[in-house]
Amino acid sequence: MIRRIKHIIKSGCFFRGIEHFLVMFPSALIIASITNTRYGEPVFSLSSILMSVGISTIAFLIFTKGKIPFFLGPSFSYIGFTSYYVATISDRQDIQYVRATILWGYLLSIVILICLSFLYHFKITGKIVDFLFPSVVMGPAISLIGLELANTAISDAGLNGTDYRIKILAILTLVIIIIASLTKRRFFKNTSIFLGIIMGCIIASFMGMFKLEIPDNKLIIFPTVYINEFLVIPDNLGTLFISVIPSTVMNFTELIGRVTVLDGMQKRDGINDEGLMSKSLKKSSISNFISVLIASVPCTFYAENIAIMNLNSSLVSVKGSKMQDEDRFVQNCYNPYSVYPYVIASIVSILVACIGWLQNIFMCIPKAVLGSMELFVFTLVASPGIQLLVENKVDYKKISNQIISASILLAGVSSLVIEYKTIYLKGMSLGLTIGVTINLITRILYYFGWLNENLTLLEILELCVDCNSHKIHFWAKKSMFFSEERKTYTGSEIIELIHKKIVYSDLKDLDSIEITETCTNKKIVIKQAYNQIMIVVAFPVKLQKEYANDYNFVVPIDKHGRVQIVINTSVSKHKLCNLLKNIT
Repeated sequence: MIRRIKHIIKSGCFFRGIEHFLVMFPSALIIASITNTRYGEPVFSLSSILMSVGISTIAFLIFTKGKIPFFLGPSFSYIGFTSYYVATISDRQDIQYVRATILWGYLLSIVILICLSFLYHFKITGKIVDFLFPSVVMGPAISLIGLELANTAISDAGLNGTDYRIKILAILTLVIIIIASLTKRRFFKNTSIFLGIIMGCIIASFMGMFKLEIPDNKLIIFPTVYINEFLVIPDNLGTLFISVIPSTVMNFTELIGRVTVLDGMQKRDGINDEGLMSKSLKKSSISNFISVLIASVPCTFYAENIAIMNLNSSLVSVKGSKMQDEDRFVQNCYNPYSVYPYVIASIVSILVACIGWLQNIFMCIPKAVLGSMELFVFTLVASPGIQLLVENKVDYKKISNQIISASILLAGVSSLVIEYKTIYLKGMSLGLTIGVTINLITRILYYFGWLNENLTLLEILELCVDCNSHKIHFWAKKSMFFSEERKTYTGSEIIELIHKKIVYSDLKDLDSIEITETCTNKKIVIKQAYNQIMIVVAFPVKLQKEYANDYNFVVPIDKHGRVQIVINTSVSKHKLCNLLKNIT
């Protein structure tokens, strides 16, 4: 036991757990303050929020058998919904009815969230999500999580104020965190934020800006659990159900974004969990149900906590003696994807919820120190979005991708707010809504051939493969991944191979690609020359002239029905798909 405790400290697990709690703590404070009513009593106390965070995170880790490292913090998606009902009914109803109305709305939201999460298990739902939220939308949206909070962090750190002492404290704290993160010493790197906050408090005490005051609060606080409020059934359940849908959708997309980031991190380190998205969504929605039953706000995965996890060494560097230790507990202490820090963070959250003087200790941390920590973490949060765009080879030569990404970022970092009753769109939620809308418009124009863009080679390959219902021979000339012998694949296998093994630069260097259906010998040849893509196929002879007359991009080659399709802006996905269905 002593050896295990030693490794928990040595590996930085304990301090990372405190870091995970610290980056969530300001959000819990904000949620508690926002939900204040005109009666002077908050809808949800800080203690109840911290208790629900700790319990729901532990429940999630148990449900996932300790295999998915996530921390559940209070979601900001429901601020609009909560604020609307606090403002509209607190004047004419008592606090119990206000709280009951909001809790029933949360409960209905969780029911919707559970349904969406379980539906995602089916391929059709996954395809719909991928259609609405492709990489060109999710990448900038994930980056917005950090970018939209940058002004808040700068304000908290006092960097936009006039007090030079606060600025010096904030800058020194930030420098300490950055240096600790960049050092080779694993302990410093894995506890950089914790060390920065401790050193920041010490510096603040020398500057006369930090004084630890512990009022005579009760030693033990029993967080209020408003379970009786569920017995008060509001008379507007139908309206509640409709009004909470926007917040639920935003929470669902937040969850998808966070899991996408974790999946990218794990694949970078050689971990491939095919069911990560489905499992994470289902288990988190059930954990959210527990959070609401405790009478607190619904939770979401925190990007800040993922950023802290990303600070750790990659798996390649920890496959040494510690990862070969006979004790599985010790191995997990040094695993960057270990759930131990999240267990510690959850326990700390529960302790702070129940012990009054602990809450005061955390509240005594200078705002400039917390602001520097936020600024560092929010910077790290923005980078996975860029990484997602790079890994998924988003082509920014296409004007549509430029418009989508720019619109999301500009709307997200601006001060624009769209507010109507329970709908509150600002920052990421606004940017994501605009991105999805423009993406849908782009896809409609693209499908009917009204988009002023050429099909990419990858899009053409996927279309050609989809048109073959049987196994196919695939041969790519001048590719390092294929020899000259033809290899047989199914359609899904070759698409997976294209996405995983042939990077975009390799595709551009290919002279030609030949796809032949095994049963019918139908052949499609894709050629590239001088940045021009052409497809050579054979149609029935009687259709050759008809197609050549109807489509000016179809050029007959010989009397046997072979034609050349020159890819230009007139070639839409819809037209090309119809042509390829008639090849002989």
